[in-house]
Amino acid sequence: MKQFIKTNFLLIVILANYFYILFAMFISANNIGGLILILTVQALLTIFLLSSAGENFIRQAIYNGRELLFESERNYLNPLFREVYKEALKHNPNLSRDIELYIIDSLEIQAYALGKNTIMITQGAVNILKEEDLKGILAHEFGHISNHFTKVLIFLQTSIWVATAAMWLYKVIARVIKYILKTKENDYGSGTIKFISFIIDSVFVIPIATVQFIIAVGRRTNELYADDFAAEIGYGEGLRNALILIHNLDLAKSRSFLERLMDTHPPTPERISRLETA
Repeated sequence: MKQFIKTNFLLIVILANYFYILFAMFISANNIGGLILILTVQALLTIFLLSSAGENFIRQAIYNGRELLFESERNYLNPLFREVYKEALKHNPNLSRDIELYIIDSLEIQAYALGKNTIMITQGAVNILKEEDLKGILAHEFGHISNHFTKVLIFLQTSIWVATAAMWLYKVIARVIKYILKTKENDYGSGTIKFISFIIDSVFVIPIATVQFIIAVGRRTNELYADDFAAEIGYGEGLRNALILIHNLDLAKSRSFLERLMDTHPPTPERISRLETA
């Protein structure tokens, strides 16, 4: 539990504040029925997404992940995967024994961990990375599952969906209010009406931007813990080499300050440097 809180602290803070605001809003409005309805819907959605069926749905519908269909894929990837899996279990015996590897048919060099039993790697990573580098990438993804990051993300995602629905409702109400204000422009003056409309439009801008930034920082922190996990089970060098290759390929990409600020991954040179001293 201590390690779980440590590796997911900022995301847990976001979730705690979300539920606090949710309870405060509905209780202050004396709408216990609405609160129970929202919590029930979110609980059912979370339970589904954490189930095997939900994990399979996300893997196929969102990531388009597939099983290792070709014998050449199985012969090459399964031994690498089983080797890393064995070392991950030594480090964390509580890991699920049902984790499986899937392929995403994309030329990008990426890998993802999902739920309790899914690790996915792109065809581009398989084509370009050496065996030891692939092991490092896989070890990093095992780190995400070991740190329960993938489960926290499910809770976070369902909370974001509920908040998004609330935002949609707010926008509908805001449009109605702005329309009514527009009819009163002759009474209060266009400047006053525009200012009030600006306030209405800006109510959630700062909180949402702040939450997005904290989530990004929390996810970047967890990436570093997953790197540490890979190094601790003996695949730090392979992960470092993979990150060096990825960094060199990304040099041609230009990213704005805002994109870097909201990035869910730490700067790749920082990760490489940490692994060199691990």
